[in-house]
Amino acid sequence: MMTKMMQSHLELVKKEPKRYIRDRHVIQRLLNIAPTEELKEKAKTPIMYKDKWASFGNTFLMGMDFDFLMLDVCVLSFIEQTARFNTGVESKIMLGVLVTYILDSILVYMRKYFGRRNLAKHTMVDEAFLI
Repeated sequence: MMTKMMQSHLELVKKEPKRYIRDRHVIQRLLNIAPTEELKEKAKTPIMYKDKWASFGNTFLMGMDFDFLMLDVCVLSFIEQTARFNTGVESKIMLGVLVTYILDSILVYMRKYFGRRNLAKHTMVDEAFLI
């Protein structure tokens, strides 16, 4: 039922995009406020907003940015401390930055992959659509 409703809304938007796709007001963008007044008035008609800064794509980490930053700091300091005992390593900081970068890239990729898979699984949208 939900899928059919979403399909009908998308068909309406596809037929008349200028009517249903709008720009968010400056205050709504700055304060990240949802447009509740318009949603209450026109519950039957779809309202879509342009995503100028690709903020939808940034939601895949969903507020875990600080956690990833703290993990990076911990990994960097751990690698630097353990490389202290090995005299063969010339640049301990560069080794730590390299390991941290590789680990962070792997974790962000995994989060993105499993997040897309989970989203596709629960919304009945094909993964190819979420590019």
